[in-house]
Amino acid sequence: MKNILILEITKQELLQELRDTVVNEIKLLLTESHWDKKPFLTRKEVCELLDISESTLNRWTKDGRLVTHNKGNRVYYQRSDVENF
Repeated sequence: MKNILILEITKQELLQELRDTVVNEIKLLLTESHWDKKPFLTRKEVCELLDISESTLNRWTKDGRLVTHNKGNRVYYQRSDVENF
């Protein structure tokens, strides 16, 4: 059974509340996704971001220029490291 709540609210107040709610939800979504700013990148994503080949990425990783982070048998690079490179 649903509870029904009757409030005295003006049309303008209701519209403002809806606007505020929608704006806050959009801000939350943008903050969470941060326009595809995930904290870790795959090898392919790093190569695309830096416009380099996989062999160059391998060399830079071997030389210690970029640090890897392993999860299971997958290799990732921290986005902040790549962006600051």
